[in-house]
Amino acid sequence: KEMAQEVLEHFKALCLTQQKLMRAANSYLASDFGFAALDESAMFILQTASDFFDEGGARLGKSGLNEVVLACDRILGEHRSIADLMKERDEAHREFEHYNGKVAAMMVQPGDKAKLDRNQEKLNSAQTVSDSKRLHVDAAVRTVVGRRIFHARTTLHSALQAYARSVAAWGARASPVVKAFEDEYRIGTPVEVVGFPKDSEMHGFNGVVCGKSDDPGMVCISLADGSQQKALRAEHLVPVGEPAETEEEEAKPAAPAIRVNPSRGSCDGCDAEVALTGFASDSPAITDVLVGGEAAQILKASSESLRIRIPPGSVRGPLRVEVRRDGWQQYVTVAEAAFQYYEAMGFGACGHHIELSTPSQAVPSEHTLSVATRPASLNHALAITAAPVPLLGEEMAMSRSAVALRRYFEVEVLEVADQKTTKALAIGFAWPLPCSGPMPSASSTAPALAASASAA
Repeated sequence: KEMAQEVLEHFKALCLTQQKLMRAANSYLASDFGFAALDESAMFILQTASDFFDEGGARLGKSGLNEVVLACDRILGEHRSIADLMKERDEAHREFEHYNGKVAAMMVQPGDKAKLDRNQEKLNSAQTVSDSKRLHVDAAVRTVVGRRIFHARTTLHSALQAYARSVAAWGARASPVVKAFEDEYRIGTPVEVVGFPKDSEMHGFNGVVCGKSDDPGMVCISLADGSQQKALRAEHLVPVGEPAETEEEEAKPAAPAIRVNPSRGSCDGCDAEVALTGFASDSPAITDVLVGGEAAQILKASSESLRIRIPPGSVRGPLRVEVRRDGWQQYVTVAEAAFQYYEAMGFGACGHHIELSTPSQAVPSEHTLSVATRPASLNHALAITAAPVPLLGEEMAMSRSAVALRRYFEVEVLEVADQKTTKALAIGFAWPLPCSGPMPSASSTAPALAASASAA
């Protein structure tokens, strides 16, 4: 039990440390000094790591370690019950021994027969209670002894399994981050040398990665014509393009791969395109598409893409997408972290020159009023979301430290004016005034808020 609790605490501490690192990185990049400090490749790796960190905290509650703690509590409860029964048994036995000794002494020295009879009656009653308590304890102990294997598997075995699975899942989810680092300096990648003084011979040097050095952290680069080679530390090299494919790579048939567009969708469900690459024309027919283990409906299929309807889901980090073909045990194409659910934000209160509707391409299960249209006039054209924009990450919401908390949302412009205009779209946050009292519930359309939006 202590092991499971400590592992959980360490995992939580690790998640908090990772989130602090991301908050510090965001604060640095948002500062004047840190602005544009990361090149495109490093920014991609940072974002990949951030996705991995966000998902780690979400998966922690599903590790199984909490269940191990509860199982230990149940088993400890069984043993405490037996300890209480043993205490009652010993007390009953002491009472039996008391009357047994008393009766034995009276029989050695005969005296008051009525008193002897009373004590003999108490002795018989005490012996009955003592025997009953002893049999009850024996039965309870046999039951616990008979459950030893079950108890061991529920505690030690399950704790080791949950721990190993948590570490393995953590490592597997880190593979995109590791791959991003490995792909950064693939052979043939053009790079620019940075971080040397201007009077250094390496200043402004541009080359191509030609291999990895035997020294950790060193990368071998050469001029484009291969006339000169140098080994430099990786932090001095900024990738400035994609590696050129060799003739062997060009001739090699591409492995089947899939890509989901859009890669993020509403928890209400959505339609998406699955691009298929590397699938031979004579490949077996596609039978199933799974998103996070849940079956998606195939609306339309061709040799190059699929149109699917992703079922409703919940926000739980990047999800694995599988495309299965006939005889799928041998024909499964997988894309890790290929899709992610988000909570759909809809509008609630709005001015009387705003019309709210669902998206034209909405799936049947989607009822969120996420489209705001202003058919005429600039006045009374304010729309407010039905609920506050959520904080990123549950841990962030719970730890209100001095570090700024982040809220995230996306807006898509569906229509623009045909002619040039000075009219613009303004997006911002609305906060209740200190004297305005508590926020109205998001379940209602908030009449007071609606009146404020109308007046605006």
